[in-house]
Amino acid sequence: MERPFIAPRKKEIPVFSLDTDSRNGVASYQEGDGQKDQQSNLRNGRIVFWAKNLVLLECVVILSAMACSKPMSRRYFLTEGDDGRILSLKPGDIIEMNFPNPARGGYNVVNIIYDSSVLGILSKREQPPEPSPFPKLGDFGRIIYEFKVVGLGQSDLAIQIGRDKEVKNQAIDLIRVKTVVAK
Repeated sequence: MERPFIAPRKKEIPVFSLDTDSRNGVASYQEGDGQKDQQSNLRNGRIVFWAKNLVLLECVVILSAMACSKPMSRRYFLTEGDDGRILSLKPGDIIEMNFPNPARGGYNVVNIIYDSSVLGILSKREQPPEPSPFPKLGDFGRIIYEFKVVGLGQSDLAIQIGRDKEVKNQAIDLIRVKTVVAK
């Protein structure tokens, strides 16, 4: 014969709460009704949980609004294939001109043409050729110039190359772009 299933009785668990008297720094324990205290603690825990999440959500919204309010500077990457391009820029934008080192043909950079009231040069770097078991003949790496937009207006930006020992010593445009800067 099978025995019927009998659910176990719920036991009331006595709960001790810690009350502190901030005036004299004395702590006392009080015994209370276990089930009611557990329910109120659970309810208070949920309220605290949602209050913390609400504060966190408000912080995220405020930080997102602050990040969106600052204009981000844009970065333009140009190579010798961008010759003749017209760039619409804003103050703070950065232009990086990256081209092969012209030394492979016996040339050197002789002029950098730009209006210093519109553009400022940040840096010039020479990147060596990538190491390989079979190096390319005449690979002298790359030259990288960085410019920053510092003012409003228009400016040509050109890198000119030439040979030092030529009689005419004419400079040739390797790359020339026109920049238009407005707010």
